[in-house]
Amino acid sequence: MKLIEERIFNLLNKTERDTPKLAARADFITPKYIGLSKTGIFHFKTNSQSRPGYSWYQTIEIKNLRTLAQSVDNITPDLIRKWFEIADVNLYCSCESYLYWAFQFMGTQRDYNDPKQPETRAPKRNNTKLAGGLCKHLTAIAEHLEAGEYYEQMAKDVTNWSNYTLGNAYKSFNRGRNMGQYNKREKEIDWKSMDSFVDKALWAQHNMAKFLRQNNIKRSINDEIDRLTKTGEELTLDEFLEDEFGITLQDLANKIGVEEKDLDDYFKQTYGLTNTEGTGNLS
Repeated sequence: MKLIEERIFNLLNKTERDTPKLAARADFITPKYIGLSKTGIFHFKTNSQSRPGYSWYQTIEIKNLRTLAQSVDNITPDLIRKWFEIADVNLYCSCESYLYWAFQFMGTQRDYNDPKQPETRAPKRNNTKLAGGLCKHLTAIAEHLEAGEYYEQMAKDVTNWSNYTLGNAYKSFNRGRNMGQYNKREKEIDWKSMDSFVDKALWAQHNMAKFLRQNNIKRSINDEIDRLTKTGEELTLDEFLEDEFGITLQDLANKIGVEEKDLDDYFKQTYGLTNTEGTGNLS
């Protein structure tokens, strides 16, 4: 398959054209530019619309930034804008939608997703037509870039970073405290971990599962299983998921994008529940 690289504003236009409702939700997102990493990747932080007080983190890499920066004598805000207009990019957002709604998959297929965090599983349920291109957080950032924000600070940061890569005097090119928060968050959130997948997918059903405690999802699930088993019930995994969360193992596997057998093994090992019957029958 031929890879098709992308530019940030092309992806913004595609998002606004194909998924206008998603693009409109970007109006409620407030992005903050953090700075450059030592590898020359722009870092951002955004608020979570659905979880007050929670933050998501994003990266945008201009693929040939080092070459561009070292090809000129003076890096200006207008030059940074031009580079965003003409250069191919790699993107990433740590939010669930970036993964669950196929943006990470699309980016991997078209060579604009962060290559260190690929996603090769095609969506089975959400956004199977591969509409749009950006989650609402990256959309908000792209809109702010299009409006001319960040470029003045970015020009200073790229200048300092370029000098740093040449071995010249070091000057800061990122906001240390915020970059530290980003690095800490990235270590905390491992989207390849089954724990993270399952916990976040089940928490999405918390309006039905009133017993669920966000700060200790596993403990609250174990407590609920203990309560049910003390009544003499012999639960299958599907029965528990259907009764407590309103979903089946098959539903959950499709939502997360993993194989049912792997998910059944996870529940068997973590909670002692497995499937012998029901719509997600594995026997």
